[in-house]
Amino acid sequence: MTVERVYSVWDYYDGILSGVANFRGTPHYFEKNWSEELRDYLPACTLIPITAAELAEVIERERIFREWEAKFHRGEVDQSTHPGEAGQSASYRELQAVFTARSAGSPASLHSATPEFSSAPGQPRRPEGVIAVLQVEWHDVA
Repeated sequence: MTVERVYSVWDYYDGILSGVANFRGTPHYFEKNWSEELRDYLPACTLIPITAAELAEVIERERIFREWEAKFHRGEVDQSTHPGEAGQSASYRELQAVFTARSAGSPASLHSATPEFSSAPGQPRRPEGVIAVLQVEWHDVA
């Protein structure tokens, strides 16, 4: 299996739920699948291809967030300045809505795979609660 780049993690609750990463060498939005029956997340993710322009926006938003995150952990800014808060820079939620709408319109272009996330090598230690820069291996759904 090939290790691929994770550009951004957007939702995290007892594990990574959504974000943007390469899948087979191209950028995709990924989101853990939910089971109403089990009332829990399944191991696999739905992967939605994104454009180069969308990826550039994701990378810029991640840069802005990581700068804010460093300032927050140094005590220079408070939670009210979070880039996703009202009045701050545009939220990832806007892009999620675009990607989710696209998936409803073109299900043939979607993929399903199970992620195995790990920390990318060579990183400095981060404050508790800060997600390291990640990489992912995608496994085909059996």
